[in-house]
Amino acid sequence: MDEEKAVVQHDFIQYRNFVSQILTDHKCLKSTWTPDGVMTCFPTVDGAALAATDVISGLEAYNRDVKQMRRDFSVRCGVNSGFVIFDESMPLEMISDRAIDIAGHMQMYAEPNTVNIAKPAIEPLLERTGFSPSGKVVDGHEVYAWKKA
Repeated sequence: MDEEKAVVQHDFIQYRNFVSQILTDHKCLKSTWTPDGVMTCFPTVDGAALAATDVISGLEAYNRDVKQMRRDFSVRCGVNSGFVIFDESMPLEMISDRAIDIAGHMQMYAEPNTVNIAKPAIEPLLERTGFSPSGKVVDGHEVYAWKKA
């Protein structure tokens, strides 16, 4: 499907604003946009999981009310936990850490409009509603998944 370049650009700018507001609302510490998504770091797993579920929950309204392209936006989110030491001046995409790698793999194996989270990361969550075992194993971790009902 050929789309008007200005329409595509508009939609991606609006999408970035939509996601950025959610990241701010959930106290994102650091983020970086890549050609195919956004990589983020939160002070808590709860913040990361809530941000991911809020993005997916808001997509229906975004696709209906904001986007102008024919194709709907859909996302796959991956969440993991761990202590990541980083320098504020270093871009997030330049940081190498196993916790980040696992989150990326969780995202890579997620279904569209789903949040995947490693079992060790979900266990301490204050709010687990909607997450259930997916039957998948990624990087040796059982995967729990959340999909909008």
